[in-house]
Amino acid sequence: MDEEELESNPFAALFPTISVAQFYVTSRGTAKTPDDQNSKVARIDIEQEVTGPIDPPKDDQVTEIQVLNNTIEEIFLVTLNKFSVLGGDQKQLVYLSSLADILGTQAWLDLPTLEQALFERVMLPNPLDHLVTDPAAKSLDCAHLIETQLVRYLAECFRRCNRVLARQTDATNRLDSSIKQMKGMVVQNMVTAFREPDLYLGQDLSQQLCDLVMESYEVEQYLAPLLNSLAEKVKEEEKEGGILLEAIVYPVLENMKNQIQGTSMILFCSNTVLPLQYFLSSPILAKVFILHSYPKSPHNGKSFEETLIGSIFQKSCLATTESGSWDYFNQPSGQPSSVHGATEARIWSGLESVHSAGHSLLKQLLRVSEDTKHFTLLWLGDCLAANVGRGKMWTSQMGSLLSAGLASDGFMLNLGSTLLRLCAPMAEDPIKMNKVDPTYTAKVIVVSEDRRLAGVHMQGLPGETCLVGMEEAERERRETSASYNFPTEIFFMAHKTLDLGFRPVQEKFIKLNQELSRLQSAYRDAAQVGGVAAEQVQARMEAAMQKYLSLKAALLEPSTMGQQTSLMASTASWLVSLATCSQEPYCLPAGQVSESDSP
Repeated sequence: MDEEELESNPFAALFPTISVAQFYVTSRGTAKTPDDQNSKVARIDIEQEVTGPIDPPKDDQVTEIQVLNNTIEEIFLVTLNKFSVLGGDQKQLVYLSSLADILGTQAWLDLPTLEQALFERVMLPNPLDHLVTDPAAKSLDCAHLIETQLVRYLAECFRRCNRVLARQTDATNRLDSSIKQMKGMVVQNMVTAFREPDLYLGQDLSQQLCDLVMESYEVEQYLAPLLNSLAEKVKEEEKEGGILLEAIVYPVLENMKNQIQGTSMILFCSNTVLPLQYFLSSPILAKVFILHSYPKSPHNGKSFEETLIGSIFQKSCLATTESGSWDYFNQPSGQPSSVHGATEARIWSGLESVHSAGHSLLKQLLRVSEDTKHFTLLWLGDCLAANVGRGKMWTSQMGSLLSAGLASDGFMLNLGSTLLRLCAPMAEDPIKMNKVDPTYTAKVIVVSEDRRLAGVHMQGLPGETCLVGMEEAERERRETSASYNFPTEIFFMAHKTLDLGFRPVQEKFIKLNQELSRLQSAYRDAAQVGGVAAEQVQARMEAAMQKYLSLKAALLEPSTMGQQTSLMASTASWLVSLATCSQEPYCLPAGQVSESDSP
């Protein structure tokens, strides 16, 4: 084909110069025979039937083809034309030689060929070997160009699609539908990879996805939609026997749990739980997240502490078990009060971060969908039911023997502080507090499936001792509502958590204070004599003082104390309004309030 014929060919516009187009035609003509091309075309089932003369495409069609080709090259950094880097926008591209041979004279990428091009690109063991570069390019443009990890490459392609759409130009607006299809191809290729991992040798897809999610220093705007699209596509294919979404997500959540567990309370911050944000904005992923955090042994209180959610609430300055180690306030008698004050301030800062992260986590889970809200409340209710033994009198006497089956003090204190934050709007607004239904504690749920319909996720409340005693017949006639709202549930959950968390720890604190007084008296007596006895008493006093300072720091965290005081005051006001029947229709039955109880 001579130069005049090329100039009249509209597809010559896809090349930077006519000379490059002439060289391309010549190289294609010598590279293969028509028979070779026909055999390769047959392999991909491409049939072309010519029934008459072919009219050359119009100029606007050529422009659209060129714009689409350039956009695909920019997003995926691949090409079917090794000369497009000469004078084109992309100075370095991965040349898909196998696909170019199959397609023959088509030297541009469009949507029908992109799916196969994308598959060939992710199958390349070493994209660097297929790199074509403009001689003017000095170095490698970006790592995405020769990325070998499938998940990272596809995720970056998805991000580039969003970046092109964000330009809001006439060209990108016309390509809006095409770019959305490109995003769909990216998601489909990722799903295919997880469904058929044996096709991609040497690729640890789960680890790649985990690294992609956990290495973020801030919430990537493109990653949440990508994960949500991935989850939706996997859910669609589950009905046809595809891979389960849990098989993809659970390894990532396990890595998150291990990372959080390995972070000390002092170093805990919002970035520690930042990757969780990718799972809290999607109803599908949020449901998988909360189900992953549901323990296999829900009747064991300690098992809730060992879940992903529990790993956040576990962060504390207190020992995780009665016989565990205490990490703060070492050798307290040898340190001045200023050092103790600084240590206490660091502990409070760490606890504030834990409470803030826990509050944000629960708040998002409760809002993302009704299913996730139900499972979150179920998690809280079952956790309290499994740890109800913490509030028993015999637990304080035999704590070390029972700690294996109950959550730690730090876990319950942090959970209580988080629920206090959820109750803050009610504590600050009497109108919202009046929405709390006092008959909640009398509601009996026989079938567990009815807990969602009735809005009752706590267990065992009807059997609790009332302030005003009632006969058995009166208990059976207690008034209840058909269903209960969220403020009612979170109100009673917060009070129950304080009963199982703050109250037992405060009792330990008081007992330890009394023990310290006895030890100090014994030490003064032993110090006069000296010897081993004095050293032993001093060692016991040091250990007791270390526990005392740690308990004091955990109990007196400033923001928690303020919220607890606010809730107690608003609860007292609410109880008075109920007792005096000043709030309808939630008045206590007349038989439950004696004359001496009325003001």
